[in-house]
Amino acid sequence: MERRGIKQELEARRFRAIALLGDGIKACEVARMLGVTAGAISQWNSVHEAEGSDGLRSRQHPGPAPKLSEEQKAQVP
Repeated sequence: MERRGIKQELEARRFRAIALLGDGIKACEVARMLGVTAGAISQWNSVHEAEGSDGLRSRQHPGPAPKLSEEQKAQVP
């Protein structure tokens, strides 16, 4: 499975999957058409049902928690 792509392309693929499911196409066929697993389609559909379109949008990932406290950061030149 190819996961590379810019956020907008990945988001568009998720919305396309939901549209295809809405057209009555089976999840396994949607997965084949989009080059993803049937499990991914199932997850996207579950998120869409629970959260609507906002659940399929790209999000900024927070990254790892800082290792230095604010006091320690202030000591760094």
